[in-house]
Amino acid sequence: MKTIIITLTAIIILFAVKSNAQKIDTVYCYTFNTDSNSNVIDSTLEGMIIYNYDAHNNETLEATYHYDHTVNYFIGDTLWEWNYDGNNNLTLYDYYYWDTTGGNWKGIEKYEYSFDSNNNKTSKIKYGWNNSSSDWIYNEKYEYTYDTNNQKTSEIKYIWDNSAGSWTYSEKCEYNYDSTGNLSLTLCYIWNDSTTNWTYNEKQVYYYNTDNKTDSIYYYSWENGDSNWAYHKKYIYTYTYNSDTLQIAIIVYFWHATDSVWKAGEKYKTIYDTSGKIILEEKFIWIITNIDDWVGIYKYEYEYDENDTLIKKTDYYWDVVLIKWIPEDKYEYTYNENNKLIFEIMYHWFWFEGEMQWVGLYRIEYFYKTNNDLSIEIRYAFDSANSHEWYLQKKCYHHYYQTDNPMIENFANNFTIYPNPATGTVTIKCSKELLGSTLEIFDANGKIIKHTTIDNEITPIDLTKQAKGIYFVKIISKQGTGVRKLVVN
Repeated sequence: MKTIIITLTAIIILFAVKSNAQKIDTVYCYTFNTDSNSNVIDSTLEGMIIYNYDAHNNETLEATYHYDHTVNYFIGDTLWEWNYDGNNNLTLYDYYYWDTTGGNWKGIEKYEYSFDSNNNKTSKIKYGWNNSSSDWIYNEKYEYTYDTNNQKTSEIKYIWDNSAGSWTYSEKCEYNYDSTGNLSLTLCYIWNDSTTNWTYNEKQVYYYNTDNKTDSIYYYSWENGDSNWAYHKKYIYTYTYNSDTLQIAIIVYFWHATDSVWKAGEKYKTIYDTSGKIILEEKFIWIITNIDDWVGIYKYEYEYDENDTLIKKTDYYWDVVLIKWIPEDKYEYTYNENNKLIFEIMYHWFWFEGEMQWVGLYRIEYFYKTNNDLSIEIRYAFDSANSHEWYLQKKCYHHYYQTDNPMIENFANNFTIYPNPATGTVTIKCSKELLGSTLEIFDANGKIIKHTTIDNEITPIDLTKQAKGIYFVKIISKQGTGVRKLVVN
């Protein structure tokens, strides 16, 4: 038997298609077990993702869980939180992972932001996680100022001094603009604790052509010993216009002080079509040892349909022996009449059946409701070792706020919860097929707070003593296990 196991991190990649019509409440994913001939044997509940939103429909929470069949409940994997102000500016972002040893969420990163009346960001505070106190601690802080044209004029970075319990200066940059509003000079400093003053560190000078496009950028470093600015690197831009494309090439040169000469280091090329869409991206580096020439790092090609929607992306790598680009990965996309993605296929270029060719890695099919909300995602993998065919790997079902029950994998999901969100008593309504089943309610940490048997089609549950937050209602029946999210306010 061949069992397909995919982490919840991989599941998140599947959720690029989000509907604008309604907000996704919960996504459930099932893993399929297949035999050596890629025939489906059975399926098991793998995990879920839950979402919350504020009054302005901004996403405020996204949490991924995997289902642990040994203990029969969901266990956390990752959690993201966002907060916004009245102008929909992001004011908080944090990210946690579930610590299976400690049985709690542990922070990975956290940022707080503030804005002025013109919605300009005025500060950013970065936090780190303290394992001893299991809480966030200060790390870095940035403060920003702006001119009357809302152009950033300064940025100051602070470092948190734990021993002193206060913020200390670290770096500062000042920004100047020309009469047309183009950035002309960036001057950066570092804080000198000995002199308690700012000291020059680096600067960038910007030049523009007659079309007001960037012509070059020069980077300088401050030489304390000589008390002057020294060349560091420069970016040189060239623009090539054709009848149907625009090519922008950027070459990065580095200053070699011993020879007093500029030497090429990196090259970037981007080509746009007449609609402004990128159709090609390339990066090269200049190799002096043995080659003394440009060597490719990456290359991406893009193709679009008549609706300017991406239908193909091809990735290449540079073969240093053949001295040319070699295909690596290819992605193909197909859309329905409503311009909704219905097929996504990834291929990899490798040796298969006696020749180099594109071989499938995964295929995803997307199904929508009549209102164009994404309903089901079905993922297939290609069996290159045995059957040389696509086999069913995963199904994910999307459940939305204020809709009927989603199409699900088993009868155990045929129940509803109301009201939801709730403030006290909630009612569980289920079909006759679920009578005699086990009903469990557990919190976001996996702790079971209610365990009972379903004796009636209508079951009231008193939650007045429970704290505000996210809970899960699980029904375990002969037909399988179903789960719904419950929010208690």
